Amino acid sequence: MRRKAPERAIRPVRALRADAGGKGSEGLEEGVLEEDVVRECDGGAIGLGNGARAVLAPSCLVRPEPGDRVLVWRTGRERIALAVLERRDPRVLAVATPGELSLEATRIVVRAQSLQLRAGELLTSAEAVHEVSRISTRSAELRVAEIGTDIRRAKTARDEVEGTFVQRLGAWVSDTAREARVAARAMLFG
Repeated sequence: MRRKAPERAIRPVRALRADAGGKGSEGLEEGVLEEDVVRECDGGAIGLGNGARAVLAPSCLVRPEPGDRVLVWRTGRERIALAVLERRDPRVLAVATPGELSLEATRIVVRAQSLQLRAGELLTSAEAVHEVSRISTRSAELRVAEIGTDIRRAKTARDEVEGTFVQRLGAWVSDTAREARVAARAMLFG
């Protein structure tokens, strides 16, 4: 079990405070940078080991967890957690923001042994999508696809339908190289 790190003041700092209009105020307010251990997390605020509470600065995208060491800006009235300095469990890292998170880059690469994506809704918009996989599995309650041209190449293709299979075709052209087999109890052509 890890020992609780003592609260340490790093050094006093002077900061320019901004008023609600976004313009600098006349006065400078003394503040101190400290490090402390997170006792509890509650959305955009954390409980510190010294009993105080701190709000998370927008720059603190790494979500603190209990046991983490954090850098805190303390003035007479408030405490703001600026960054996570050390993780209790360095194998786990969560990036969190209460609003929208946007990543912008020329290229984004994600490497992982396992990647899980959970969303209430997933919208992808791309000029081209290229997927290469050894096994591709999808499960859906309803699937709707609108395709201009559908070209599929397979060594073996199999459709299994437990209910009714309905096809509506403008024209049906079948070019079978060796043989065609149809097994049915009844065939109706109209």
